[in-house]
Amino acid sequence: MPDKFFILENKLELLKIPLHDIYYFEKIKGTHNTCVVYTGGISTFKSDLRDVCYQLDSNFIQSHKSFIANVAMIIRIEKFRTYSVLHFGNDVCCPCSMMYRTEVLKFWKG
Repeated sequence: MPDKFFILENKLELLKIPLHDIYYFEKIKGTHNTCVVYTGGISTFKSDLRDVCYQLDSNFIQSHKSFIANVAMIIRIEKFRTYSVLHFGNDVCCPCSMMYRTEVLKFWKG
């Protein structure tokens, strides 16, 4: 099966990132920007999370109002009383709010 890619463009670069290399997307509060955190680093671009979803496959799920996580990359979920933390390895993590936790856990467990 051929790799699927996320394509982003900003003022400095045009990137084609394999979906399996992406940890998560984060909407940057107070801006029109989103950042993608992937195995090659972090890149920022102008977009809403809704628009990002059109380029993603079924491994991606909303984990917070400002985050979309790649469930296939999660290696550990740390649960706290009011939120969770999704760990991807290499000291990369993102939040998971109570609102999305049940769905993320269900999807992650398979």
